[in-house]
Amino acid sequence: MEVYLENPGSAPWTAAGAVLRGLKGEVFKPVLLWQPSPILPAAPGEASNRGRVVVEVLAIERASLGSYTLILWDAERQRTVTFSSVTFP
Repeated sequence: MEVYLENPGSAPWTAAGAVLRGLKGEVFKPVLLWQPSPILPAAPGEASNRGRVVVEVLAIERASLGSYTLILWDAERQRTVTFSSVTFP
């Protein structure tokens, strides 16, 4: 999956880890976590910068049904991003 994020903070943000969790407690760790560059904060008076993060998770087809939560974090695990109600076609 591919997500685009904005950085409201004052320091660049880089994804260092991710997990996809199912409603029944299933945990899928990514086989690929890729971000072309850190997401920079917007300078005062400028529009927000958006950055791309790609997460690839292996799952069998029947496991992909339902709703999931995607959690991304930085190297210090101080700044996290959570997407709930993630579904797959």
